[in-house]
Amino acid sequence: MGVTSNSRVVLRARAATRITVKGEDGAIYANRDLEAGDSYDVPSVPGLSLAVADAGVVNVVVDGVDLGRV
Repeated sequence: MGVTSNSRVVLRARAATRITVKGEDGAIYANRDLEAGDSYDVPSVPGLSLAVADAGVVNVVVDGVDLGRV
């Protein structure tokens, strides 16, 4: 479910949850459900914020390195 891009940051769901990614200006970049195994390539835009329904089931991958749970 990820977006094809040159993103350095990827959110990877280990179980079902909902993510919301917003810009500093309030623009919504993502507001979607992720299922186990789904990923979302975070746009390379400064100042984004992330809200996650269950942060314990989402891992952050930066430049291919899994940094663990949000």
